[in-house]
Amino acid sequence: MNEKNDIEIASGFDFLLLTNNAELSSITPAIQDAKNSEKHQPFLRELESFKTREQTAKFVFKDPTADIISNFIGSYRELLFSTCQYQILLDNMTDAVKRFGWDQKKWLNSLALKLCIYQALC
Repeated sequence: MNEKNDIEIASGFDFLLLTNNAELSSITPAIQDAKNSEKHQPFLRELESFKTREQTAKFVFKDPTADIISNFIGSYRELLFSTCQYQILLDNMTDAVKRFGWDQKKWLNSLALKLCIYQALC
């Protein structure tokens, strides 16, 4: 198994774990083909429903529980969205490697360095 596959498998596996329940199972295919708009639409609709859940939590629960639950739902929504964005980025970078004939090992080392820098800055 090469490094590219390790990165994509990790991203896909994380997304699978985050959506491994009956309510979110419909959006699991979004990560497998992140650039496919037909698979992406249910994902975006589900993210919108998270916003409704955030607001509902504020009305159903009392402070401070309402804030905690609402913030959790919002963070979960952002994590799902970021994971999908990350997969799209990986797919685009892989396409670029193939299109321009770049050395994949050099590209992966460059990507790993950029990710480390990004994580250090965030």
